[in-house]
Amino acid sequence: MGSSQTKPLTPGRKWADVPFQLLETPRKKARTAGDMKTAKEETGAFAAASEMVLIHNMIIRGLNSIYVQAPNIKEPKDVQDFFTYMYSWALLVHMHHHNEEEVIFPLLEKAIGVDGYMEKNVDQHKLFGPGLTAFDDYVKAGKAGEIQFDGVKVQTIIDSFASIFIEHLKEEIPTFLALDKYENKIDWPAYNAAVLEKAVKKGDTEFEIPFAIVNQDMTFEGGIHAGTFPDIPLIPMLLFKHWFIPKHLEAWRFAPCTRHGIPQDLPFA
Repeated sequence: MGSSQTKPLTPGRKWADVPFQLLETPRKKARTAGDMKTAKEETGAFAAASEMVLIHNMIIRGLNSIYVQAPNIKEPKDVQDFFTYMYSWALLVHMHHHNEEEVIFPLLEKAIGVDGYMEKNVDQHKLFGPGLTAFDDYVKAGKAGEIQFDGVKVQTIIDSFASIFIEHLKEEIPTFLALDKYENKIDWPAYNAAVLEKAVKKGDTEFEIPFAIVNQDMTFEGGIHAGTFPDIPLIPMLLFKHWFIPKHLEAWRFAPCTRHGIPQDLPFA
C-alpha cells in the first residue's frame, strides 16, 4: 500500500465497482456534455453535489469490497482483520449521516430559510436503519468472538438494506443540485469549512478516516477531481497516510485502493 505507482487491475477479477453501481458526478456529466471545462465554472451547489457523490462512492466502494470478498474469508487472522474493515465501513456511514443531520442539513436549511428542505433525506436514513443495525450487531459479535464468521451471512445482511441504501445515496444528489436556486443565500466557503471541521478535524482518526482514504479512487472519472477532493490540508493528510493508516494496516489490505488513491486488486475477490 505504500507505492503510489499505478498497477493495472487484473482483467476479469471483481473489484469494488460491483455489485452496487458507483455514481456519476454532475461534474463529469457536465464535462461530457461540453457544458463545463473546469471546476472554476461551478456554482457552490454544483460543487457540493459532485463532492457528495465522491463521498457516497467511497461508501459504495467499501460496501462492494466487503460484499465480493466476504465469502472467501476463511482463516482466523483474515476474519478478525475483515471484522475491523467492516466495523470501519459502518463507522464511516454512521458518522457521515450524523454529520449530515447535526451539521450539514441544518446549516443549509437555515441559510435558505426553508425548514424541512432536507427532511426527505433524513427520513431515508431511518428506512435502512434496521439493516445497518443488523450489520452493526453482527460485526460487534464477531469482533467479540461470539460468533463464527459466515461470509454468505454478511452478504444476506447487506442484501436486506442495500437497495434502499443505494437509492438514498443517489437521490440525495438532486437535492443538492436544486440548491442552485438559493446560490446567493448560501455562504459556500463557510459550508465547506463546517464540513471539513466535522468530517476531518473531529472525525475518527483510527478507523473512519483511514477507511475513507483507502476507498477513494483518485483516478475515478479520469482523475478530474484531483486537486479539489478530498479537501484535506497537506499536513493532516500526511499524518493520516503515514501515522494513522499503519495502525491497522492489515485491515486496509481488503481495500480497493492504496493510501495514495490508486486502485488495487481485492485480495479475496
